[in-house]
Amino acid sequence: MDRLDYRQFDSAMLNPLEAAIAETSVTLIRNERVEEIKECQSGIRAITKSQRIIEADVVLLAVNFRPNSHLLDGICEKHSDLTIKVNQNMQTSQSTIYAIGDLVSCPMFSLDENYYAPLINHVIRTGQKVAYHFLGVKTPPLRTTKVMGSHHFGFYRSSIGLTEEEASLYQDTISYVYRNLEKGNIFCLKLIASKKEGKLLRAQILSKETNLMLANQLSQAISYSLTDQDLAFQDFIYSKGNADMADYLHKASLKLFEKRHGLC
Repeated sequence: MDRLDYRQFDSAMLNPLEAAIAETSVTLIRNERVEEIKECQSGIRAITKSQRIIEADVVLLAVNFRPNSHLLDGICEKHSDLTIKVNQNMQTSQSTIYAIGDLVSCPMFSLDENYYAPLINHVIRTGQKVAYHFLGVKTPPLRTTKVMGSHHFGFYRSSIGLTEEEASLYQDTISYVYRNLEKGNIFCLKLIASKKEGKLLRAQILSKETNLMLANQLSQAISYSLTDQDLAFQDFIYSKGNADMADYLHKASLKLFEKRHGLC
């Protein structure tokens, strides 16, 4: 691919991160597919489809997770992506078998289809769902907002929901990017909403300080179908230097609201 983390972030959001990477000894190679990896006298050699040769001491293979469901072949029904088909209580087509974690997918907010997210939060929630079901306690159906966060090269980055490119395939969208580029306090927040109603569909955050709590807040906003107007006019704590991200979210939501109504 021609850009980093394309499944989670739109390209303009990652400029500060790429600048930070450029200051290190890490070299990014884009638009190259590795066709072969072999050992040689000098170490390890990777050969790309364009016949570019890259020599290294160590090669780490990064692959997409896939459901390890082969043990249930011929026993439980599966989806085309090999996840196990389950009902709202995680029960499979075999009434005595329940599936959780990276064996199953969940419906995604804003989409009428399942999304496979083999993350630890998915394991926790599906396991709890089954446990309460066995106790006879009713719980709401599970859905996912595709929320994830990480920390690399001095930046925290979090993403919730679809990228703008993905979201625009299903409906007309509108977005706004709020930036605070003060040295030592870089913060970028992108909000993506439906153009007609202003319902929040997606958020992306890049910052020097941890933004994981804000990501959880935005995940809840998507879960409850909040709009740019809801976020712009909700109450919040204003404390300069102590709760700056609350102010950033307020400003970003207000600007998105104004943009959608043609006020800016």
